[in-house]
Formats: sequence, C-alpha cells, structure tokens
Amino acid sequence: MNRLIWHGDKVYRDIAVKAPSITHNIAEIIAGRARQNAPVKSGALQRSIHAEGDSVIADADHASIVELGTATRAAMPYMRPATEQFDISDLKQSIK
Repeated sequence: MNRLIWHGDKVYRDIAVKAPSITHNIAEIIAGRARQNAPVKSGALQRSIHAEGDSVIADADHASIVELGTATRAAMPYMRPATEQFDISDLKQSIK
C-alpha cells in the first residue's frame, strides 16, 4: 500500500498551538482542501483522504504515486498544495 500521510508540524509551528482539538480541526481543514485538489478518475483517492488526530491520511493505493509522480508519470500534487493553502484565517473561521 502506498499510503501518504501529512503530519502538521509546519502548520503547528506557524501558529504555535498544540491543543488537540485545534490541531484536529487544522487536519480536517487540510483534508478538505486535499480532497478538493485531488485529481478525479474514479474518486477513490478523494474518498480515501481523511483526518486522523493531527494527521491527514490518503489511504488509496495510488496516493503517493499521484502526489509524487514516478519516472514515467508526472506528479499531480494535492496534499502539498492543501498545506500551502492553509491560512490562520481558515482556523479562525472554523472555530467561530
């Protein structure tokens, strides 16, 4: 299985918040963005993206291949852009 897991270290350093409920909320926001960014052929990749605690996981067998590419297939990143799109204002809106 080519599981892809994002751990929130960079985001957590940026906002300096370690509360479990907040970090899970961040993971949920990023998981939603990753689902939006994921290319859709069958929808399996999108359905496999979810938050677990403070991590975002894509369980589809081809998750890392799509994100990183191979020697013969171009990368189509969906997880990295989701983390880069995250902004503190996203978190503020989600906890209002």
